[in-house]
Amino acid sequence: MPSRWTIYQCIVVLFLVILLFIVEMFKSYFSVSLSLNGTSTIIPLLLTFLFIIIVVGCSSLLMIFQTKKSTLFLTHRIWMKMYILTPLLLILSITFFITAALASINFQEFMQEQRWTLYVFICYFIFMMNLFVLSVIHKIKGESISKEAKIKASIYGQV
Repeated sequence: MPSRWTIYQCIVVLFLVILLFIVEMFKSYFSVSLSLNGTSTIIPLLLTFLFIIIVVGCSSLLMIFQTKKSTLFLTHRIWMKMYILTPLLLILSITFFITAALASINFQEFMQEQRWTLYVFICYFIFMMNLFVLSVIHKIKGESISKEAKIKASIYGQV
C-alpha cells in the first residue's frame, strides 16, 4: 500500500494533467497576441500567469510531499552538486527539444496538432527551474534551515 504522501503526489500530478487538458480545451483564451490593443491582451496574460503560478505551486507541492515521504530528499550528497547538474540537464533538454523541432518535417503543423507536447515541456521547464532554485538555496543554506523551509524559500524567495 502506498503511503499517503505518494497518494497526494498522484493527486497533484492528476490535477496537472486535468489542468493541461483544460488549457488545451480553452487554448484560444490563453493565446497572447503580439499587438498591444488594450484589454484584449490582459485576460490571456492573466490566464497565462495563473497557469505558471499553478504549475510552480504543484511542483513545489510534489517536492514538499517528497520530503515527507523520503529521508534522502535534500540529504543525499548529490544535492550539493545539484546546482551544477540541474542547468546541464535543462540545457540538454532544451537542445533535444530544439533538435526534435528542427528535425520535424513540418514543425508548425505538428505543434498545432500536438500542442500538449509544448504544455508538457513548459511544465517540465518550470519544474526544472524550481528544482534549480531549490538546489541553490540548499547549497547556500546547508543544514541551517529545514527542508520544507528551503522549498518555501524557493517559491517565495524569503530565506
